[in-house]
Parts: sequence; C-alpha cells; structure tokens
Amino acid sequence: MTESTSKVVNVTCGELCATRDCSSTDINLLHRNFNGVSANVSFGYEQFVKDPDKIPQRMLDLLQIASYVFCADRMASRGSRESITNSGWARTFNVKIPVRDISFWDTVRVKKALNDVLSFMTGDRRYDFTFVKEQNYNLTDTVFQLSLFNEAESELINAKDADVMLFSGGLDSLAGAIERLNENPTRKLCLVSHKSNNTSISIQNKLAESLDHAYGNRIIKYGFECRNKDMKTKEETQRTRMFLFSAIAFAICDRLHKNELFIYENGVTSINLPIQADTVNARASRTTHPKTIGLLEQFYRLLNPRFAIVTPYRDNTKAEIIEKFRTYRAESFLPSSVSCSSTRSKPQGTPHCGTCSQCIDRKFAMYAVGLDEEDDSYEADFILDENSNELRNRLLNMLMFANRIKNSTPFELWKHSPTDFFDIVSYWQGDNPDEKMEKVSMLLNRFADSVWTASKLMLSKNYSHEKVIKPNSLLRILTSQEYFDLPQSDTITARTRDSVFISYAHEDEAYIAELKPFLRVLERDYNISYWY
Repeated sequence: MTESTSKVVNVTCGELCATRDCSSTDINLLHRNFNGVSANVSFGYEQFVKDPDKIPQRMLDLLQIASYVFCADRMASRGSRESITNSGWARTFNVKIPVRDISFWDTVRVKKALNDVLSFMTGDRRYDFTFVKEQNYNLTDTVFQLSLFNEAESELINAKDADVMLFSGGLDSLAGAIERLNENPTRKLCLVSHKSNNTSISIQNKLAESLDHAYGNRIIKYGFECRNKDMKTKEETQRTRMFLFSAIAFAICDRLHKNELFIYENGVTSINLPIQADTVNARASRTTHPKTIGLLEQFYRLLNPRFAIVTPYRDNTKAEIIEKFRTYRAESFLPSSVSCSSTRSKPQGTPHCGTCSQCIDRKFAMYAVGLDEEDDSYEADFILDENSNELRNRLLNMLMFANRIKNSTPFELWKHSPTDFFDIVSYWQGDNPDEKMEKVSMLLNRFADSVWTASKLMLSKNYSHEKVIKPNSLLRILTSQEYFDLPQSDTITARTRDSVFISYAHEDEAYIAELKPFLRVLERDYNISYWY
C-alpha cells in the first residue's frame, strides 16, 4: 500500500464547519455552537487568569489546536489490530483550523515542527495544517463555552516559586513528585493532569491531596478535560495525548513565567523498542520517547526560545524509580498509585487489571526491589493464572527480550535495531554518540537484571511441588525455560526480507500468501512495523 492509497482524514474545525457530522475520512469538530451548528466536542481547562484579555492569543490558539488534534485522533480509526499489514495504522491528516494569531501559525517552520512531532509521536504518515484567520472570535463566549476560567487565579498567581510537572498518578510521576518535594523543600509543585475518566480523576485528586498533606500544603493541582460530545470514539490509542498534555502544561509555564517542564518517566518505557514492545509501529507508544520529547521541545521553543523539557528519570529503570519510595520513606503511597492502562471496569479494590503491559512492568519492578507485598491490588495474577495466549506471549517476549539484552554490548544492540537506536541516541542527553549509546546499553542491561531478579523471586515465592502449574502461567514459562528458545524470526529474517523486497519490487500479489506465515512470526516477535 502506498501513501496515495493510505487512509487520508480531512478535519475541519471551529467556525469553518458547515456541519457537525463525521465520517471515517471527513471529521467536523466544533467546540462551541456556531451558525446553527451545535458543538460536538468539549474543551475544559483550569483557568490561567481571571481577566481573559491577559491571555496571549497565541496561547489560546495552541490550546485549541492541541485539543482539536486530540479529538480528531480519537475519531479516526486506525483499523483492526489483527491487520497483518498495519496499513490502516499510519494515517494522513489534513487539518483546517481557524486561529487568532495567523501570522505566527501560518508559517513553514511552525507547520513543519507540528508535523515532525505529531507524525513521530503517533506513527502516522503526515499532519498537514491549513490555518486561516478566525473571523468570529468572541472572547466572552469562548470563556463561557469552554469553562476556561474560574475563581482560582490567586493560587496560580501566588505560585511563582512553583515547578511544573506532568502527573498521571502512576508510579513514575508519583516518585518524581515525591523526590522533587523532598529535594526542594521551599518550592511548591504544580501537578498537571489529564481528566481522562472518572477513575483516573479520583486517583489523581486523592494522591494530590495526600501529597499536599504530607509536604506542607505545597501542591497546586491542575486538571483539564477534552472529549467528544454525542459521538462514539473510534480510536483509543490516544497517541496525540502527550501533545495535548504538554500544551496545557506549557500554557501554565507561560503564565508562571517558567522555562522548564518536568516529565518523569523511566527510560526503558520511554525508548520502548519494537523488540520489547507488545505492539508495533503506531501501536508502540512513543509518548515520552527521547525523540518525541526533543521534537516537542523544538516546537515549544518557537513560542519560547528558552523553554526546556526536563526528563530526570531518563537514565532509570522502573525498579530504580520504585527504590525512591524507600529512599524517601514514602512506601505508604505505593498502593494509591495506579499504572494500569486498561479502560475496562475492574472489581472494586483492584485498580490494576494485571494483564496489560503497564501492570506487567509494575509487578516485575515491585518484585525486583522486594516491595511486592506492598502491591497486591491486581484483578488477575499472571504468575499463577492460566493466561490467555496473548498474555502468555507478552510475558514470554519480555523474558526473551531480557535474556537477549542482559549482556549485550552497545554494538550488538545497535546492529539489531540500527534505525531505532539512531532515533534514541540522536535525542539522548549528551554530546558524544558513543557515550550516549553506552548509557542506553547500560540502562537496558540493568533492566534485564531487574527482570531476572524479579523472576527468581516470583519463582521462589510461588512455586510448590504440591501445586499444579497452570498452562500459560508465568510459572510454566519459567520452569520450562521457554525464554531460552531462539525467536523463530531470527532464523527467517533474511529470507523474509528478500521476499518482501521481491513482492514490493514486482507488485505481485501472488507473493502475499507465501509471505504471510513469515510475516506473522516477525510481527509476533516485533521485528517488523508494517509492509507494503
């Protein structure tokens, strides 16, 4: 499939819409009623100033652009997860948005910066923007419709001594908040969160209240809402969420005259190599990938040349981050944090599904540092349960990945995935490429060590000669040592690459049937993203 035949999505926003109707390829988004057409999306932000005239128009444009992009992303399906070609996953967006500061937005460098960061962040092919001068801008109506402002301005104004960070309520951001509060005892901390659902809102609010109580009323909490109204969401990957998340944080930094935004995420999750991920191409999240962070920073520097995104945990594994709870004697916070990415409902008292990749990473890291007994709120127990084939493969691939990289040299890692490591090293902190690759290699080696430390403890704590080991359980995988098996893809990669090349070169559909078995193996072991 070529780009010309890939999915193209046309998005029209605001006053440019003649209808609120949406199809798979034509999306119309309105955040307020206009010319008889009712709004179909809702943007709700915490206020920045009581007097809206003090808000730079460029900043209001940024917030609306990010919100429209996020809503459009959720309305444009990537297609079936079972698609072997993944062709539907890489979309092309043509986005038409009215803006107030047209002289800034309608420039080549701004449009290129937006396309660069969004296309890499999402795995989509391209984001083409057409900006037009907004003609019907009513500030009072906008304030009323968007609930942009409320009466909490004084708290923000008095927060000149505050740092700004993204806060999800997961282990990494919670550890970051605790470390920042401990190491900077005279400063406040502004936590910026996304109001994605009632459960996450409740978790984030409770954690913020607990932190505020424990650290002398130094927490300022800001959440924002962005959702579709009266429309069924068609895409749940939400790869543009970081753009929206960072845009609201950048706006707060701008209001506070801050030049730094702190994002706390462990380095292994951030780089999210295809050989470790349970997803491919756009399915492999690049939310905090070093290149995503670098491209976001480049874009925001067009609005503030001194702005920087700081990622203090880039060199840490999740196990090393969890150790910080012990360092700061904050273990009591652990049960309140939630890492689960599953959107399905779970029994009360079990905030973690226990089967998603985030739950797996969390549980392994907890075992690795010996804090597993502080963390038992899982619906499923992949150690003992008879897991689905999908979950079994996810666990097996994690162990295979750890086994492969535990003693790998920087050269061996680079040779295995040169394109992926080029993107990582190019945006890693430092000047010397060899030294940067060495740091990445050491990070992955330590991650592998933590996986095996956790595996040994899981085995010793749960194995018994008197208990039957269930099929597909982690215990079965560990006792059978399946993770020592060489992935099938390693033995057929060369043959498949030749076949893909011949198929592509000759455009001969007859090769498809022959290729599918090999492509399925490569997809299973996460060595391909998509093919044409």
